[in-house]
Amino acid sequence: MKLVAALDFNRQARITGSLTIENVKNIPVEFVIDTGAVRTCILKGHIQRMRIKSDEYELYNFTFSTAIGKVRSRSFKKAHISLMCLNEMGQQYPETFSFPDLPFIPLEQEDKNRKFRLQSLIGMDLLQLFPFWEYTENELLLSSDRYVH
Repeated sequence: MKLVAALDFNRQARITGSLTIENVKNIPVEFVIDTGAVRTCILKGHIQRMRIKSDEYELYNFTFSTAIGKVRSRSFKKAHISLMCLNEMGQQYPETFSFPDLPFIPLEQEDKNRKFRLQSLIGMDLLQLFPFWEYTENELLLSSDRYVH
């Protein structure tokens, strides 16, 4: 299985996926690959654009680390992120990754440091499934021989 993330003008790897939280399905979200983030997380702004009222879901508070420091967060239970992957034949297919809890970053965290444009993040909890990484001129290729679709 292989994930392909496009490199932007700052050489940040970005990948678009879809998010499902309970009955809200397949909402597109752009993610940044962040090796400094312990956890995959969603911006609260993305949650608001999905018209999800976070107070309607089972949530809890905690703190975790990202590349720009500690972040206070709340978390959704039972979330799923689908990302387009490539199989050994180079054919695309959606692979769904399940999270028993998926943090979202409150808006006040987004506005705290303007020199960083915060995005929803793919963190090491998901990236650890892809032990082989290769940079090309325009892409970051993450692959795993453990998962074959």
